[in-house]
Amino acid sequence: TWKLNLAKSTFNQGPAPKILTIKIEAAGTGKKTIVDTVESDGRVRHFEATANYDGKDNPRITTDGGLLPNGDVVALRRVDANTTTTIQKKDGKVIITRTSVVSDDGKTMTTTTTGMNALGQETVNDVGVFDKQ
Repeated sequence: TWKLNLAKSTFNQGPAPKILTIKIEAAGTGKKTIVDTVESDGRVRHFEATANYDGKDNPRITTDGGLLPNGDVVALRRVDANTTTTIQKKDGKVIITRTSVVSDDGKTMTTTTTGMNALGQETVNDVGVFDKQ
């Protein structure tokens, strides 16, 4: 389980969330990711996605009333023991690329997210620093 460290993170698209927690569980040859967020306006969001590290598109699953706006499928690829790449697509078009790197001591995960929002209106260039819980 990882909790966003707001003081060490930067968000260029809109206000940062108040709370963001990511739980990652092993699932087959990939992972199940469970994300719980309290947005800046107090709205609570929850979603889950399960995918293998094979680079193939997998449907995103949400439990908060629909797909998130930045993608309807997700593809994962393991770069090395500490690094993974996540590609989010909407209607077949790459919207977001996220690289996640876990520190050698396993205490910190840094995610670098680039791309466009689903409407193609804003550039995303965020760095999230997460502390292991």
